Amino acid sequence: MAESINDAIFEIDHQGMVLRLSPTGKDIWSGDQEDIIGKNFIELVHPDDRGLLTQRFLELSTGVEYSLIYRIKNKSGEIRWVRTRTRPRIENGVFIGAIGTLIDVTAQKQLEEELRENEIKFRAIVENIPQKIFIKDRGSRYVSVNENFANDLGIRPGEVRGKSDYDFFPKELAEKYRADDQRIMHTNRTEHLDEKYIQDGYEVWIHTVKAPVQDEQGEITGVFGIFMDITDRKRAEEALAAESHQLTETNTAVRVLLQYREKDQKKMGRKILDNIQKLVLPHLEKLRSLKLNDVQANCLDMIAVNLQQVTSPFLQNLTACFAGFTPREIQVANMVREGKTSKEIAHLFNSSIRSVEFHRDNIRKKLSLKQKKSNLRIFLMNFSNK
Repeated sequence: MAESINDAIFEIDHQGMVLRLSPTGKDIWSGDQEDIIGKNFIELVHPDDRGLLTQRFLELSTGVEYSLIYRIKNKSGEIRWVRTRTRPRIENGVFIGAIGTLIDVTAQKQLEEELRENEIKFRAIVENIPQKIFIKDRGSRYVSVNENFANDLGIRPGEVRGKSDYDFFPKELAEKYRADDQRIMHTNRTEHLDEKYIQDGYEVWIHTVKAPVQDEQGEITGVFGIFMDITDRKRAEEALAAESHQLTETNTAVRVLLQYREKDQKKMGRKILDNIQKLVLPHLEKLRSLKLNDVQANCLDMIAVNLQQVTSPFLQNLTACFAGFTPREIQVANMVREGKTSKEIAHLFNSSIRSVEFHRDNIRKKLSLKQKKSNLRIFLMNFSNK
């Protein structure tokens, strides 16, 4: 039976010498019978664990059996973990040796070590992040919290286990938290909540994430949650909203002012034209009755026309849309629109016809008419009506 079972079976005498070892035991030590039988079992144990095994062996002589996990160093120098259960053999009240079983648990110990290291890393992350983290069971009792959460509650993390929100918060708030927990566990969904609280007279905003916790079989065993203080973000959002509202009001006020300004400009233009017609043009008509030569008569005509056009749409459009025009080009464009020829314009300006043609050519360029057959006077007349 010892030859066929998976666990290694060994027998030692009252001095600890190995008397028998099943084949599985030889596999654990990676040795043959002659490498193991007749040796003191303490020699096969890892040096760091020999003291503990020696103490347990001494206890065997008093009739006490033991179960222990320790390390051995096999023939190839490899460190293996084994679990042993050893029972003393006593005959006629005399300790004559012991018999026990060995199981190789190296893989299990390695997995436990990996899990322990991962837990240490995870714990370090959880304890050092600024958020407050908790885990509750199905009854909404706390299972674990991180340092930040415990500090807010005024206790150590280990003291929270088994307590509920009723132990730390006002009844109304505790009932709300419990209702949230139960809803999440029954609906099996994650929830995000933004809530406002008054703490020490200040407005505090908290963002909470809660999610159900499941075991390996998929059964919900509790709820996991994270609290995050988002007060600064909320204040920034409120400030941005207030600034946006103020900017909207400012834009509205500017539009109203521009509308009033446009009305005032139109009103002023009508007033100027009315004053010219009433206060200036009558005197020009009196001058017409005088004996004037051709040049003087033409100058008088141009004065009258230009005065009437001071607030006309043509000059306003030409000045606003074609700011690149020179003063002389604006004068020439106005005369062309009135039907004056280049010769008449040159006579009024006391300049050459070639100079007037130069200005007319520049006007066509700036109006994008250079390569077109459009009549300049007709274009300017149509432009004045826009």
